[in-house]
Amino acid sequence: MAKSAAHFRTILDDETAKLNALCVEWESLLDRADQQIANEEVIGDIRSAIGLARLLVNQRFKQFSGLIKDCEEGSKPPVTPQDLEGFWEMIYFQVEDIHRKFKDLIHVKGELNAL
Repeated sequence: MAKSAAHFRTILDDETAKLNALCVEWESLLDRADQQIANEEVIGDIRSAIGLARLLVNQRFKQFSGLIKDCEEGSKPPVTPQDLEGFWEMIYFQVEDIHRKFKDLIHVKGELNAL
């Protein structure tokens, strides 16, 4: 059974909230500890993860949101739930990669929180 546009809207909203929360959390940690982190590579990794997440949300997620809207409202040519599923599968690789980047930084989090 094909998933509905509402299903994909929920997934998109959930992932947007998760990625935005990660960005805010890591930006806050970075702001508090930026001068005290000696390892420029770690700072770069944190900024890279934040930047990639922001780009994904601001570009690909907005594009996906437009496709969901087209599916909900009907468009010419029509966007089907199968189209949405295919698009989501394509961008979900990026979502997983960004979550992995933040997860790989967890060891830094304890050090940053201690500062």
